[in-house]
Amino acid sequence: FSFEVEQQLQRLGATFRKEKVFEDVYYDTANPEIMINDYWLRKRDGEWELKVPMDINGQGINNKARVVTAYHEITDVKKIIKTLVDKLSLPEDILHHLQPVASISTKRRTYQFDFASRLFSFDLDQASLMFGNRKSTYTVGELETFSAGENDMKTCQKLIDSILNRLGISQKSNQVPGKLSLALYRHNRILFDILTDSGIYSQSFIEQIEKL
Repeated sequence: FSFEVEQQLQRLGATFRKEKVFEDVYYDTANPEIMINDYWLRKRDGEWELKVPMDINGQGINNKARVVTAYHEITDVKKIIKTLVDKLSLPEDILHHLQPVASISTKRRTYQFDFASRLFSFDLDQASLMFGNRKSTYTVGELETFSAGENDMKTCQKLIDSILNRLGISQKSNQVPGKLSLALYRHNRILFDILTDSGIYSQSFIEQIEKL
């Protein structure tokens, strides 16, 4: 997968930019109360980050039956706490009530290219997925661009769909399992099942992840 995709990226005119290694530790409350709302809280190399789902016209775009997902990322700790308090009604000392639910160590190779007068980046990740003493590996790609706002998201989706087709990546109406989803499925099944029961993961998504 890695070699073939990198070849296709080069054919698209993509330029290799950098390689880096980083570690993500994902957190939630014991219940859980964060992931069940499609919010994703982690420490990347020791720094807090929160991914918040974006909406289009009041409808969630992060349909788990799609390849495309869209999140707004918050890195300021005070804003993270305020968001968790305001949006999820969590206590102001929420950071003291968290527990790790998965750890992911990643080696990432990043390519960049222009498409339809817009800059895109493609991250090719080779990851080690961990929880407790359980560990496995996974290789996955992530295509990203920046949107001008919620009204621009549909255009971004169409462009991403076109690029994926050019890369020879079949969407098959299913979201490609991300590193965290697979880590939970393989190593923290109790939490994965809770998220599935809450609607975060669809049946078609589960069928796809079972093939990995």
